[in-house]
Amino acid sequence: MQPNSQKKLCPVGTIASVDQDDKRPYDDFDRLLGKVYCGGKSLNSELLYNGYANIMTQYCSTSEFSEESWAQQYGCATENNCEPSYPDVCIPSSPPDLDCRDVDFKNFRVLPPDPHRFDVDKNGFGCET
Repeated sequence: MQPNSQKKLCPVGTIASVDQDDKRPYDDFDRLLGKVYCGGKSLNSELLYNGYANIMTQYCSTSEFSEESWAQQYGCATENNCEPSYPDVCIPSSPPDLDCRDVDFKNFRVLPPDPHRFDVDKNGFGCET
């Protein structure tokens, strides 16, 4: 998408709307999560299709939009690689050397065997702050 085509997709003054994610309304930094529409098109998909955005795959398991074709094509189809030891977040089973600096999640539930060793104090919660 060239700069001129960006202006045509959602010109200044056009009314845009946001469909906030019902399953995960905000990310860990309190940023609103949702799908943005402008001119009858989903900007999320247009940004992905044109290389201006990436899917944050750690939110695939908790997003209402993860089943959309653009989400599946650009990362959420890998959701089945989520480690079952972390049932409330999607953290890949491998590589085995992940630590809390490598993930955006804090204070998430951890079940045995905890292959990444996120639950250091063995209280059932990983990457506590």
